[in-house]
Amino acid sequence: MTNYDELTTLFNQAPRYDFRYQEEDIDENGIYVMFEKSEKHLNIDRIVRIGSHTGINRLRKRINEHYIGADHRDSIFRKHIGRSLLSIDKHIEYIKIWDLRIKRKKDRLENYHKIDWTLERTYEKKITDYIRTNFTFIIIPNLTETKGRIRLEKGLIATFAQNNKKIISENWLGKHHPDARINNSGLWNIRHLNDKLLTDEEVNIIKKKLIMD
Repeated sequence: MTNYDELTTLFNQAPRYDFRYQEEDIDENGIYVMFEKSEKHLNIDRIVRIGSHTGINRLRKRINEHYIGADHRDSIFRKHIGRSLLSIDKHIEYIKIWDLRIKRKKDRLENYHKIDWTLERTYEKKITDYIRTNFTFIIIPNLTETKGRIRLEKGLIATFAQNNKKIISENWLGKHHPDARINNSGLWNIRHLNDKLLTDEEVNIIKKKLIMD
């Protein structure tokens, strides 16, 4: 059994959350692993996204930005889903605007007037509806040391991206994403796809974190 198979099985056995999660159930420091409806591997749910957080005690905030927030500029995950939905609806040209930054004053002055806020509000709702309907997640908890957590996140993404046994369904939303890295990897990730795979020692660390929880 490969680490891909083993971790997929392990993650399917962990406590699962959906959009009705309670914040107190989410560890403040860790990695989240997402599943998407209808995506399968070995007759169990296939992992479709892996993510973490910057800084300390920010995992709950990150999950909230994905599930509860209504601003794709705060959540790369929401931004990816929006890009695919816009592509399906033949708003491909608008993706350039969708990707514009407006958080800093300089960016607001340059980009704010270009944004179609009515369109964006419509798609923010579509994104929220899609995520709440289709995604569940687990947490790998107790990863308080930032450097180690980031390495495990990178290794997980690489391990799931580079495995050639995964089956991506024909109807997967990610197939409509304008970036081929999403389509080819089967993950809602574009960073760390080609990083170093998890070592057996790192896999054991993840196992212990889930068992201890």
